Order: sequence, then C-alpha cells, then structure tokens
Amino acid sequence: MSEIAARGRRYPVGIAIGVLATVVAAVLFGPVVTRHGAGATKRHPVAVKPTRLVYATPFGHSKVAREAVYSTTPSNRGRIRLAVGSTPLISPNGRWVAYDAGPQNSHTGLSLIAATGGAARHAGTAGYPVAWSPDSRLVAVVHDNGYQTVITVVNARTLRATTLAVPSGRNFGFSPDGRTLIFDHDESTARSDLYTVTLATGAVHRLTHDGRSWEPLWGPREIAFNRYSARGSGDVWLMRANGTDAHRLMHTNLGLYPAGWSADGSRLLVAKPDMFNGRLYAVDPATGATRALTPLLGGLIPQGLSTDGRTVLAAYGCPNNPAGSGVLETIPFAGGPPTVVARGACGGSWNA
Repeated sequence: MSEIAARGRRYPVGIAIGVLATVVAAVLFGPVVTRHGAGATKRHPVAVKPTRLVYATPFGHSKVAREAVYSTTPSNRGRIRLAVGSTPLISPNGRWVAYDAGPQNSHTGLSLIAATGGAARHAGTAGYPVAWSPDSRLVAVVHDNGYQTVITVVNARTLRATTLAVPSGRNFGFSPDGRTLIFDHDESTARSDLYTVTLATGAVHRLTHDGRSWEPLWGPREIAFNRYSARGSGDVWLMRANGTDAHRLMHTNLGLYPAGWSADGSRLLVAKPDMFNGRLYAVDPATGATRALTPLLGGLIPQGLSTDGRTVLAAYGCPNNPAGSGVLETIPFAGGPPTVVARGACGGSWNA
C-alpha cells in the first residue's frame, strides 16, 4: 500500500487525505468534532453567516426625489447599489434585504432583494419593514393609512402575507422564537400599554395596565421597555415574557428607552430620545450599571447592537437637517472613538 510521510511518521494515503480534509473543513467552517465507538457523536461543519450592512442614501439635498439602497460590509468595503427605495432592513442570516421600494412620495411597498444584489421580488404589501423574525423566515411590515396602523407579516420565501387585526401600535418586534409580535398601543394622547399578538392564532394579549409603558424590546430572557413615572420622566424597566415581575432597571429619570440587546442578554444598549440632541448608554441588565457611550449629538439615533454586544451602529445629523447630511457610524460598546461607515445616510441595518 502506498504511504505518505507526515510529521516524521508514515500514514496510509487514505488516512492522510482524511486528515487533510478535516484541516480544510476546520479552516473554512470552524472546528469539526468526531468521536467513534459507543455513544459516538458528530458535529458537522456549519458555514459562517455573511455579515452585511445596508443603508439608504438620498440623491441630492433638501428636495430629494428618491433614495438608493446599498449593501456593504460593516467597514463599508465592496459597496453594492441594490435598488431605489428606503428604510432597508437586513435579515439576521444576512441573505435578504427588505425595503420600501420606489422613489419618495411614490413608494410601491415591500420588496425583497438578495444582500449581494440581483432581481428584486415585490411583495405587493403596502408599508415599510420594521422587524425580521430571528430565523429570517418572516418580516413584519407596517402601513399607516392615516387613521389606523396595519401590521402585515410576510413570508420571505413565498411572499405570502398575513394581516393581523391588532390595536394600532408602534415599535413592533419579534419574540426570540419568532411566534409572537410585541408592540405598544396608544390608548390616548397620554396613555400607552404593551401588547403581544400570536402569529398562528391572531390572539392579542395585554402585558401592562399602567398606561405608562412604551417602546418594548424583546431580549433573550426578558422584555425591556420604557415606563414613565407620574412626574412625566421615565426610565428602562424589565419584565418577563408574560408581563410579570416588572421591575425598574435604571434610575436616571431621563426618559431613556432600550435600543439593542446582545444575543446572550448580558449587554443592553439604551438611548436618550432625540428631540434635538440624543445620547447612547451602555447598561448591564443584571445590575443596572450605566455608562455614557456618546456625548449629546444632534439627531443621534441608535440603529442596533451587534449580536456579541461589542459594537453599536448609530446615525446622527438627520432629523431637523437637510436630507443627505447624516452620518452612519459604529461605536465600541466598551468605549472609544467612533468609526464612520457612510456619509449621507440617515439610518442603517446590519446582522453583525
């Protein structure tokens, strides 16, 4: 039998090829574990998801006719112009970009396009995307027809759309298992509570009854939300998925709201609402320890927190300013100077 020498020892050709294949697989896909004998298990290589960032940049200045949707890397390398549209939202697996297609004032509704470019698929659903399910199978679309909010859930593969009958609401988001949507509902100009709707049945469940709860964000283990005090100021609270054990996390009285969870629930991004100047904070959900990430900045709006909790995506300079004046940047959660990703962009989305 032919043999090949390796590291001073001699192995049959078949064994050497198997070793080489394992090394190649480990380089491309990560470690491969194989055990033989009783109770043997195998861990097959899993491809790493592509990390992409998408944003829309206006053409022109204050009187823009249309926006272009772009796909790039978090360092803005290899930028691809995808389509004419706005409010792009990338799927967690980095494969699809949902966006409101068409030029400004003539939007045609939800379309889906591959993050690497290609032909767009029009879903025929009015509105703009607000959330992807964690498994990248469903995208929630909101349309405000002037007197009520309509929420539609679209299957990314089949484009089948399901409209849910819920109280008009805002700030929609999926549960970790993708079976439920959470949102806040304005009962009046001064009252708001949190609700969920189950996708399979359409059943609506009220989580809070205080009339002072807003802006929910469903994390791995808890729901973070803003609750206003009787004096009008507010802070971030936490509660369980069924609405129980609501407790105050922060004591700043600045009206802060949750803006991003890390995948393991150990880090929480919190923001000061932007009227003229916004600010971002890093928070430990276990203790409530809070640290400012940014100074007060005009038009500063958080766009997301990376799944590992290490990096913040944010935009500033857009509200109350001419179109095209915004800046999209990344900020280390541990602190440090920001890195500009794109100029002229008023918002972005990533799956980092």
